[in-house]
Amino acid sequence: MPHNHKREHIRYYEAHTDSVREHFSNDPDKLLEVCWEDGDGWEKLSTFLTLPLPEIPFPHENRSPS
Repeated sequence: MPHNHKREHIRYYEAHTDSVREHFSNDPDKLLEVCWEDGDGWEKLSTFLTLPLPEIPFPHENRSPS
């Protein structure tokens, strides 16, 4: 993120997120919103994709310290 432009980047991100949600507002079953940091993982993803739950741990790269 370029220095001294944090607010602009946050506004852009939030506007994009709102735009995506609006696009799928008439067909919400086609949009999956997850938060890996809050613990979303295989169960939410597998249910959305109508696939069986994998028997391996959910991968997580660059995990921040707890």
